[in-house]
Amino acid sequence: ESSYPMKKKIFLGLLIIGTIAIGYLREYIFVSINVQLKLTPENNYLYFMKWLFTLLFSIIYFLISCGFVCLCFEKKFLWLVTYIYLLLFGVSLIMIAIGYFTNTFASVYPFTRTIMGIAQSPVVIMLVIPVCLISKKIV
Repeated sequence: ESSYPMKKKIFLGLLIIGTIAIGYLREYIFVSINVQLKLTPENNYLYFMKWLFTLLFSIIYFLISCGFVCLCFEKKFLWLVTYIYLLLFGVSLIMIAIGYFTNTFASVYPFTRTIMGIAQSPVVIMLVIPVCLISKKIV
């Protein structure tokens, strides 16, 4: 039982390293796609891949956030991570739909991109950790 905290520290360290590595991988992929899009802006396949990678990396960061919460706090805080991601996806989808159906997609895209940028980064876990810490002290 005394080795459990060491295992927890190792997993936490690996999760941190993994989070950083995933961030670099994501950046590399998107920069590479954007370079190719500048050369061939009509390439619909690359636009599709950007959307697919956005979804993929958002799911990966959701799982990473859940991993941090499970390692550092009680599992009851998983609802918070889930609600934040549902909110990010929901607002983004609503904005995309509004932009699509009102022919204002170009106007709403920067806002949607920012929201999904949050979902594809460690920002959510940076917000959740203080909430969990404060909640633990209050309860």
